[in-house]
Amino acid sequence: MDYMKNPSSTFYEYVQTLEAEGKPFTSTEWYLAGEMAFALEMITLIKDLESMPVVTERSRQETISTLVTLLRETGLWDTANDTYRTLCRWRRPKFESVNGDGA
Repeated sequence: MDYMKNPSSTFYEYVQTLEAEGKPFTSTEWYLAGEMAFALEMITLIKDLESMPVVTERSRQETISTLVTLLRETGLWDTANDTYRTLCRWRRPKFESVNGDGA
């Protein structure tokens, strides 16, 4: 899976592009976006923990399990993972033809 250092910033940029395309967010949607930004940061934290050397593997797994459980219990786990993957794809460089002939 991809990795983002600052997922909440990337998510905010993504939301701004949606608004620029004429899809403004309501106050409720901004609230939900805040929840999502929190969940995205937690996913990055989980990825960081998975890659760190630790004193005991058990401690690492317990911490990761706690974070995953928190996201699942709040109903954010699946949507946050889908959004994380979407943002990783969205932020990749996209190349477009300048003069229309593919050159």
